[in-house]
Amino acid sequence: MDMQDEILVKPRFYLGRSIRYGLMPTLVLFVFSLSVGCHTSLAQLLQKKSEEAVAMTAKSIPATEPIQVVCSSITNDEGQRSVAYQIENVSDSTIHIFDSQRMPYLLQQDDETLVVLHGVNSPDPDKDYYAIEIPITKPVEPGEVVNYEVSLMPLYLKDHYETQRNPTELQGSVTVRCQVGWGETPILASERHTKSINSLLEWQHITEAEPIEVKLP
Repeated sequence: MDMQDEILVKPRFYLGRSIRYGLMPTLVLFVFSLSVGCHTSLAQLLQKKSEEAVAMTAKSIPATEPIQVVCSSITNDEGQRSVAYQIENVSDSTIHIFDSQRMPYLLQQDDETLVVLHGVNSPDPDKDYYAIEIPITKPVEPGEVVNYEVSLMPLYLKDHYETQRNPTELQGSVTVRCQVGWGETPILASERHTKSINSLLEWQHITEAEPIEVKLP
């Protein structure tokens, strides 16, 4: 190789080195940017999933009931059994419960559980009813407590639509569940005719007390 060839080769060598070392920082910077972008996207994705999980957890936790229902068994001096239930408004707003002399109703479930219902049960879809009562309500103010009692002896089963003609003979230990129907708005006597049983059931919320065991003779 002569001097002229050496002179021609050296510029190419230095040019190659310049190009090569000039590209490396660019490639490093590019790879770093991708890495940072991936980490940022991953962090955002994890944060989003975390927020969704918190939202789903919040939805799965039921809101606190505005009323509290307590059910208890009473035995008088003659040995007759009754069920007493207490309704307390534990919220900051007025709630409305049914104001009917026919309530509470006594319903027997398939497992022989007895339901004391201060509310309205759904009608039997296989039966035709001539007329269905729309009961009025009364307000229960925040902090107010109201008490009711129903005798189990003799035990006449009844619901919102009909009453049993003959008493039901129950003996031994019976599980009793007290349920109370309530709403956020009143039902006035002047507007009962504007409501149907379906709209009434949509208006009604049900709160249930802890079940109790009642021993019948």
